[in-house]
Amino acid sequence: MSSVAEFSAWVDLEDEDQSNPECGAVAIGTEKLGFRSPSVEVTVPLSAVADVRVDYTPPELGPIPPGQVPITLVYAKSDDPVAATVAAERDVIRPLTIQVLERLLIGEPIRVKHPVRICDEDTSVSSERGILAPTDGVVHFRTDQDEKIDVSNILSFERPESSTTPQHLVRVTFVRQELQYQTDIQMTNRRAVSIFGRYLDIQTQLSRP
Repeated sequence: MSSVAEFSAWVDLEDEDQSNPECGAVAIGTEKLGFRSPSVEVTVPLSAVADVRVDYTPPELGPIPPGQVPITLVYAKSDDPVAATVAAERDVIRPLTIQVLERLLIGEPIRVKHPVRICDEDTSVSSERGILAPTDGVVHFRTDQDEKIDVSNILSFERPESSTTPQHLVRVTFVRQELQYQTDIQMTNRRAVSIFGRYLDIQTQLSRP
């Protein structure tokens, strides 16, 4: 598999015959993830990944060695959900997780109102079609205007749910030139919303002092 990045990590796969996590590698490609250890070698299409949970190990996997931070990926295999847990020191697991989440999100179709609000004033911008492309801490929308948000400027994000808001909406609050903005990003499904939320959460945690 031609990989974008490869990280050394502890690997434990639910559907493989492993008694304990083993030291191995995670290869992150443009379309696939690869998990490799002395006893297993598994390739998972990115399209099969349903969720990524940070700092979590399911009861059936582990134990993770002391000092290592786990993430668990849930993916479909023969229509059944299975889990893979990888773990590494914090300075490795953070870039690994961000790379995985960016690969999962790049190319997601969206509708975006950018910005929908400036300070306390609603804007008159129309919803535009775009393509999500988070790269190196910048969330690009790939609209005609190539709008974007730097994650270091994000204050918060939420999933507003009411009879007047569209389905699968993520509202991002951020600062630009000392003014507070809000942008509405409508995803296509719950999976995309969940993964985008994981990405924003870990990125905003990293940007805090």
